Amino acid sequence: MPTVALSSPQAACWPNWFPSSSPSSEPTPTKIGGLFPSPRRDGLVTPRTSGRNERGGRWRIIQAGIAGCGQCIRGQAEIVGSPLNVGEIPDPPTTVDVVFVGVAPTSLNGRHKGRHFWSNVNDPLRIGLFSVLDGLLESQLRAVNGRSKSAADDDFRARRLFFIHSCKVRPVPGELRAPPEAVVASCARRHLVDEIIAIRPRAVCFLGHNTAPAAALLGLSIDGRIATANVRSETGEWNGYGVATVQPVRGAEKRTALAVRRLFAELGGLTAHHS
Repeated sequence: MPTVALSSPQAACWPNWFPSSSPSSEPTPTKIGGLFPSPRRDGLVTPRTSGRNERGGRWRIIQAGIAGCGQCIRGQAEIVGSPLNVGEIPDPPTTVDVVFVGVAPTSLNGRHKGRHFWSNVNDPLRIGLFSVLDGLLESQLRAVNGRSKSAADDDFRARRLFFIHSCKVRPVPGELRAPPEAVVASCARRHLVDEIIAIRPRAVCFLGHNTAPAAALLGLSIDGRIATANVRSETGEWNGYGVATVQPVRGAEKRTALAVRRLFAELGGLTAHHS
């Protein structure tokens, strides 16, 4: 299994400010079942508050850096624009088992007007991923989502799951489903790597062929195979499992579910708290 080491220029894009700390956002699940129980119910030792605050501060610095970074937009504002603002992506749970990674928010001039997994209750990737997880975890994420987006967000995160994008800018033309490959690779190297290091998930799961340039940074191909990876940047280091597969949309849900099931099975043998 491949091991990849990286350097990231994240610090070069960080502005000299960041938003004040938000309240602790450890959600309460609507229903917990399957492989990923709530961290408060499985006997795990909760990290010390100082460690949690430090990680949350680092996360918010990264988000401020994304909002203030115009590297990918310079010279091609007609192709990509509107970086993710601070607050568009919520704080991750204290403990994350799997972080799912899409390619980018939707096109500014397309059907979904730049919205994404966290901002659109009807986002196709959100609906597809919730359906896959319901089948694997015996959860009710789709049903909860139909009643309340915020409740579904909380349930998803309470299961120690999270979602981020490979690329932090939006395509501009309506017909463009994703930023150009070079933009995805550059943005992922600059920001995604540091997000993964800050979140410290047990595993990363890339969703969609357009995430290939970002997945390649972890030595992954869009083939559904489980691999191990090591990534380093100026902010730290991360070791864990990774997989890259298709998006659970337009009839590809079974392929996604197979890859995610394999990943869950691999994680189930890692530590005793999932037994």
